[in-house]
Amino acid sequence: MTELAIAGLVLQAGSQISQGITQNNIADRNADIAERDAVARRQKAEVDADIQSRQDERTRSAARAKRGASGIDPNTGSSLITEAEDEFVSELNRNNILFGGEVEAKRFENEAEVTRAGGASKRSAGFLGAGSTLLTGIGNLKRL
Repeated sequence: MTELAIAGLVLQAGSQISQGITQNNIADRNADIAERDAVARRQKAEVDADIQSRQDERTRSAARAKRGASGIDPNTGSSLITEAEDEFVSELNRNNILFGGEVEAKRFENEAEVTRAGGASKRSAGFLGAGSTLLTGIGNLKRL
């Protein structure tokens, strides 16, 4: 009977360890996915910012052409101010897109970090639970 009880304790402890390791592996996989999502979000923001910059450049070029067609000297005060403001707004648009991508990427990175920590905690809990099961079980067996 004692051999069966010990075997049961070892099996239960092994199961706790296995569960902890499995949960840690799942957490690591989910963290890897979150880290890849962070990279993808940064890349998407860069592409979106480039697209916005090209659209803004086309808009500025069309405005320059209209001013030129209307006889406004492109090298004078109000025309230069308008051009500078348009360039400023274009750069602001680009930076806003990149910033938004960075914020989302950081969120994914934070998620990955928390997920990994949770997985490591579950792995440790599996080992601690197994140890507790063995110690409690052996203590109970000695009373018999």
